[in-house]
Amino acid sequence: MGTCSRTGGTPQGPVLGPDNLCLELQRHQQSLTMRHQHSVTMRHQQSLTMRHQHSLTMRHQHSRTMRHQHSVTMRHQQSLTMRHQHSLTMRHQHSRTMRHQHSLTMRHQQSLTMRQKHGFTMRHQYSLTMRHQHSLTMRHQQSLTMRHQHSLTMRHQHSLTMRHQHSLTMRHQHGFTMRHQQSLIMRHQQSLTILTMRHQHSLTMRHQHSLTMRHQHSLTMRHQHSLTMRHQQSLTI
Repeated sequence: MGTCSRTGGTPQGPVLGPDNLCLELQRHQQSLTMRHQHSVTMRHQQSLTMRHQHSLTMRHQHSRTMRHQHSVTMRHQQSLTMRHQHSLTMRHQHSRTMRHQHSLTMRHQQSLTMRQKHGFTMRHQYSLTMRHQHSLTMRHQQSLTMRHQHSLTMRHQHSLTMRHQHSLTMRHQHGFTMRHQQSLIMRHQQSLTILTMRHQHSLTMRHQHSLTMRHQHSLTMRHQHSLTMRHQQSLTI
């Protein structure tokens, strides 16, 4: 398009001749060009902004994913370590219980053997004494009978005492084992509860982040649509 001359016109105002129309068309064309250039610049700027925002979001998401993966790995490793420790503790406890039980059994067996040997010796001695003392009086015979009765009573009392002691030892060992097992179960239950709460919190935060991003995108799209409609209306006018 060529240049337009500025001839024509009166003191009261310009005359809309061919040259004046040419100038009006040039100004209108320049206005459309500037608007179009501004629209292209804004779209390019918005595109760069969206790409940058997407890049930051992806980096942040990757960082959270890696941290979550590391947290899950550490929890799993800790769980395996606790299981292995529990297995070693139970084996050690079982080994000590079996050795203690074996020790009690051997002592009881030795006690029975000694009592049996002692009983045989005493009966044999009593038999010899009775034969040798046959000529003694009834009072001496009664004295020997009372001594023998006392010996039997003492042996019976000792046997009852040993059995009662063994029963108390076994009850104490069983009570300690049950309390230890209950303590381990309670600790494991507390650990599972803590892990469940952390996992629930993580899921809630992810859901909240997803809703926020959707809402932000919806608002951005509505605002962009509104600007586009206003711009279109401006061009139409």
